[in-house]
Parts: sequence; C-alpha cells; structure tokens
Amino acid sequence: MSDADNIADLVVKKLRADRLIDTETHRKHHEYIDVLISESRRRSARREQWIRAIGGYAAIAAIGAFFFALWEFAKSELRK
Repeated sequence: MSDADNIADLVVKKLRADRLIDTETHRKHHEYIDVLISESRRRSARREQWIRAIGGYAAIAAIGAFFFALWEFAKSELRK
C-alpha cells in the first residue's frame, strides 16, 4: 500500500468513527433530498410549460388586437 492509500484509509476510519448519524439515517436523508430535487425539477418544468403556453396565448391575442385595430382603422378610413 502506498502512503496515499494509508492516508485515505485513515481519513475514512476517522470519518466513520466521528459519524454523527448511522448509515441508514444518512441513506434516508439522501433519499429525502432526492425527492426534493425531483419535486423541484417537476415544478420548474411545469412553470416553463405554463410560461410557454401563456406566452403563446399572449402572442395570439396581440396579433388579434393588431388586426382588429387595423380593421377598425380601415373601416373608419373607408367611411370618409
């Protein structure tokens, strides 16, 4: 074994000796964090989907308003 391996083994042993929570609790914490991350990703995806949908509707409404205004302008000009 090299010095690096010995140092790594000593560090691992020290970390295990000073562990404040057991392995099962640590695993459960990681599972909980994974759940939080997946929920956050789902919320972000849902938010992006809503933004795209609302942006599309806003664009359609803006185009419709433009053509309505153009139509009203054309009607008023043709009546003169």
